[in-house]
Amino acid sequence: MKKQISIDVFSDTICPWCYIGYTKLNESLIHLKNLNFDIIWRPFQLNPYMPLEGIDRELYLTSKFGNKENADLIYKRIEDEGKLNNIFFQFSNIKKTPNSFFSHKLLAYAHRKRKQTQVLESLFYQYFIEGSDIGDLQTLIQIAKDTKIYDKNIKNLLFLIRIMKIYLMKKNKLEKSV
Repeated sequence: MKKQISIDVFSDTICPWCYIGYTKLNESLIHLKNLNFDIIWRPFQLNPYMPLEGIDRELYLTSKFGNKENADLIYKRIEDEGKLNNIFFQFSNIKKTPNSFFSHKLLAYAHRKRKQTQVLESLFYQYFIEGSDIGDLQTLIQIAKDTKIYDKNIKNLLFLIRIMKIYLMKKNKLEKSV
């Protein structure tokens, strides 16, 4: 009988280095055939104060890296590392940097359905290759359908969480202004 090992990975669905790390982790685990791994994807937001609707990608890159040239240099390095790991990033397809909060909620839901890694792969692909807005609830619902975890509860759950998040953000703004 194979020994079972749990691995908790703290990752953001909009982090290209996390996508690369995911690929490297998979390559490493393939060589450990005498073990079974239960990988649990834990939420980590690179940008916890990102507006719920996200922001324009160019504006985000300029504010994060100072200017377009700095961003281009950094993303060239990421593209090169991605190619070494069979990930062909399509950063030019990304028009908006999303708030990743709801994608993490979808991952938590997927964990209960035992399809978390499949959903993570879809989130990475949709964002980094297709340029989809993975902060958009309709996009997340489509990912849930594509990965076969969609049921009548998920749409209501995501919308309820959105309402709660809006409420908490407004409450925090109010408390800071007092």
